[in-house]
This record gives sequence, structure tokens and C-alpha cells, in this order.
Amino acid sequence: MRLSRALSHLAILLLVSVSSSNADTIKYSSTDGPISFDGTGQAAVSTILLPDKIQVTNMSVTINIECPTVENLRIELYNPAGTWGIWLIVWPYHRGNGANYVSTTFDDRATYYLDSGTAPYTGTFLPEAGLYTFMTDGVNPESLQLWVIGEGVGSSSYNQLGTLESWSIEFEGSRIAPVPEPSTLALLGVGLVGVIGYGWKARR
Repeated sequence: MRLSRALSHLAILLLVSVSSSNADTIKYSSTDGPISFDGTGQAAVSTILLPDKIQVTNMSVTINIECPTVENLRIELYNPAGTWGIWLIVWPYHRGNGANYVSTTFDDRATYYLDSGTAPYTGTFLPEAGLYTFMTDGVNPESLQLWVIGEGVGSSSYNQLGTLESWSIEFEGSRIAPVPEPSTLALLGVGLVGVIGYGWKARR
């Protein structure tokens, strides 16, 4: 009886080590802000590392930016390991105006674009391009960057300064547990053999 229980425990341990966790909401926030930018094309670039592999069902991005003329901003989400980025907001096709973004969230499941709201655009809106573009077979990359670029016409726009205060990414999905290394599996095998040997001796 003890032997069978021990074997069952080892089997469960092995199964847990190779399976993914239940569906969850996982959030990552920037730690390198605030970062300033101007209207000359100098970008504020912030990176969030994504240490977990997640089987993603949906993602959203929330930004906090201080700027008196948000209609002059281009805001992009970029995968530094790839060759592509997508627009959250793109100038000159910007849909809003006014000062600041405060807890402004972009989500593919939103109903309206920014032009349905008013500054400081607290709420959830559609991005200009689908966020799910960043997934590879539904799995998140190792990091993502937010680029905030001031782009305007006229000296007043070029003199406008702003600050990327913070931003965050939220994934809905399941963390993917790492596949055990061969050495880990070997140790489990040795342990299993040891339990079997102990049980055989005990019965003698």
C-alpha cells in the first residue's frame, strides 16, 4: 500500500511539472519611468520584460502619459526581438485631442476608439491595430516596448514636452510550465527506482 501511494505521488509530481496552470490574469508593469520626450521625434522608449510564457487568450495595454497636446503623439507597441510594431495611436490620424492619458487602456475587445471619449481618456478603447498580432502561436514574446513619439506641425508643437509616466500589460491565459530538463527527468527516475527498491526490501 505504501509503495503504491509513493508511486502515485511521484507520478503526480511528474505530471504537474509538464502541464500548464489554470487560466489566469497576469499583469506586468513598467519600472523604468518616468521618461520624457519632445516634439522633435525623440521617442520615450520603455521596456517591460515578460519572464513567463503564457498561452494568451487576450491582452490589453494601459498607459499613463502627461502631455498638453496628445493629438500630436504617435504611440507604438514594439517587439524588440522581432521586426514589427503596431500602432496604439498614430498621428496624424489621431482620433482624440486634449491633455494627458490617465489609465487609458487599449483592448481588442473594446467597442469604441478614442474619439468616443474625452481627455484624459480614462477607460478602455480600441487600438489602431490588433494587439493579438504580437502572439506567436498564441504565446507572448519575451519583452515588449512602448514607444511614445511627439510629432506635430509648427513650432508650438515642437516645443511641447511630455512624459511617459508608466504603462502596463495584462494577459488573460495560462502560464506554460517549462518542460523539465533531461537531468530533472533522470533525477525523478532515480527517485522512482529508489522508492521501488525500498518497498521491495520492506516487504522482505
